Amino acid sequence: MRSALLARVKRLETVRAVEDSNCPLKVEFAYLKLLPREYEGPRHRVKVGQRPDGRDECEERPGAPPRNHAEDQDPNV
Repeated sequence: MRSALLARVKRLETVRAVEDSNCPLKVEFAYLKLLPREYEGPRHRVKVGQRPDGRDECEERPGAPPRNHAEDQDPNV
């Protein structure tokens, strides 16, 4: 019982920290095509399109992300 209570308090503190940060949290869902499991090395995600249901289509690509990569611009997504 005590561990469940402590876990709940920890989750509530995390939510409270996000609410107090004046930085809105944005969650986006997308269909993601992954690189093969055998691939080892740096990888980044790229948006390649959008489906009729409104969700984005993304895929992982090998290598480091370009300097102007969208994920670097908005860390809250």
